[in-house]
Amino acid sequence: MISKADILPTAAEADIIERNAMADVRQLALSLKSSADIRPQYVLNQIAGRQAIGRKVPSWSGVQGIVYPVRLSVEQCSSEPTAQYKASVIKRLVDELGVSSPTSMADLTGGFGVDFSFVAPCFDEKTYIERNEELATIVEHNMAALGMKDIRCVCGDGVEFVESMDGHLTCIFLDPARRDEHGGKTVHIEDCTPNLIELEQMLLSKADIVVAKLSPMLDVSEALASLKQVDEVHVVSVDNECKELLLVMRHDVSADPKIYTLNGDQSFAFSRSEEREAECVMASSVGRYLYEPNASVMKAGAFKVVGGRYGVKKLHASSHLYTSDELVESFPGRLFEVMSVGSMGKNALPSTMQGLQKANITVRNFPQKVDDIRKKLKLKEGGEDYVFATTLTGDKKVLVHCRKVM
Repeated sequence: MISKADILPTAAEADIIERNAMADVRQLALSLKSSADIRPQYVLNQIAGRQAIGRKVPSWSGVQGIVYPVRLSVEQCSSEPTAQYKASVIKRLVDELGVSSPTSMADLTGGFGVDFSFVAPCFDEKTYIERNEELATIVEHNMAALGMKDIRCVCGDGVEFVESMDGHLTCIFLDPARRDEHGGKTVHIEDCTPNLIELEQMLLSKADIVVAKLSPMLDVSEALASLKQVDEVHVVSVDNECKELLLVMRHDVSADPKIYTLNGDQSFAFSRSEEREAECVMASSVGRYLYEPNASVMKAGAFKVVGGRYGVKKLHASSHLYTSDELVESFPGRLFEVMSVGSMGKNALPSTMQGLQKANITVRNFPQKVDDIRKKLKLKEGGEDYVFATTLTGDKKVLVHCRKVM
């Protein structure tokens, strides 16, 4: 049985942690000695955890008394931007329900509690469930340190908790474990624990809304084919890297789920029927500006609708790059001004690339890899210049030299 005293630092450990808050953990590990009052691995976990959370969840970094678990739990927790986004989505969903108080929620796979800490304030009654006893004890302590009140922390299996509970919840949140028995990463829903495909109907019998966080590597079409009650899909990226795929399940679902994408301050929403029916004009040549959709738009598969929505032309059906002669500042992605267009031949390089020393190279629907192109063009990595190796309508292979607009 783990007690609160087991997870808290001794006076000697607290002193070392404070004095070495920004130290190199690997170097510190060489000098730490075990004693009756000092657990070296515990101290190192606290320092490493504090540094990691300072980057991932800045609002926690200044809170006194936060205790950190083993490294894996910190690595797997959500970042502050993604946790805030989940809270905003869930608050909207609850408001749309129009249910009277008290509203209630349960996080079935609580983990380090970052998502729970942001989502729980949306509800009157909130329950955190985690089967790892040490982690559950840490989170119960941390929620108090964060000033969160009326929190129920349960050490146990979240699925068993829901199956045996009386009453009905407003919302269930879960983040199935994406690792197999050997510690390897899993992607498909049926390979995660718990298996949401098997639990979908049971969970919806216990709550008005079920929100599941799944692997960002999972194909959106596969997710929609595997689950029957998905009403919304949210693809969330941070710094143009896809971080989360959120599915919202409800009783009354649309036959055409809405797909929301977010990347920083760029948002874009569409439905699969809009994508199927969208008409995207194909470009006969590269215009003055080039557009590369952000990671969320690409992941969501908004290949035609994004072109039609913003009035830009697509370079090729499979290139997923767009162009226009007038700048479209609201386009959800990176915007570039085209300097010149040419091919890979020695005498056909874009004129502005003559003498170029370095550039950022991207391949989109092109037969050669970035490293091969970089070697052939003798270009170093980086700088303000960008080269897109791509294919135009008519299967013409080109290099587009450009520079970022924004």
